[in-house]
Amino acid sequence: MNQRFLAYITIAMNFLPVPAIASEVLTVEVKIDGDVYRMHGESIIQAPTDFVFNILADYDNFHRITNGIAESRYLEPDDDGVLLGYTRIDSCVWFYCRRFEKVERIWTTAPTEIITEAIPEKSDFKIGNARWTLQSVENGTLVIYDADVDPDFWVPPVIGPWAFKKKLRDSAEVIGWRIEYLLKSGKSLSEFGIESGVEDSTGAMTVSEPK
Repeated sequence: MNQRFLAYITIAMNFLPVPAIASEVLTVEVKIDGDVYRMHGESIIQAPTDFVFNILADYDNFHRITNGIAESRYLEPDDDGVLLGYTRIDSCVWFYCRRFEKVERIWTTAPTEIITEAIPEKSDFKIGNARWTLQSVENGTLVIYDADVDPDFWVPPVIGPWAFKKKLRDSAEVIGWRIEYLLKSGKSLSEFGIESGVEDSTGAMTVSEPK
């Protein structure tokens, strides 16, 4: 490979669009307690807390902010008036692919907390509880995520903990930079185009950014 060709490659790479990722993943932990995966993650997103909250609480467009979720939307509230949400997830890890669905109750306390609880008889989860806690800090928002998950389907034991931990870290990174991108661009989440809702073994999806 000659020097002129290398120079052309270097110049071309300088003009490739690279997202300015300022968000930082601080902690990712996954523990197994019997059949339950207990997950904990913390990250810093350089955006105001109310902005982060509104993005995370936008269930009708939540599939646009994180990888692997092919569909998400609000449903009619239950008989007690509690918000309900639906998600459909298509995911592959190596040779193992799975599509599963979840209907969950949603409680929000703006702009600091979102709690979800899967309804087992309407979901592919025996347990699926999660809590987002948002705290305003000097450089943006501290996002704390805790979840207890017991899938109602077989998860290969060799890759289970690794897959959940990788998914948690990948999601935190993607959510962080997409929220920061939306803040800087002034675009709404509904304008963020997802061309494919299926993630591969790297956790990547095809994404078209807002025009």
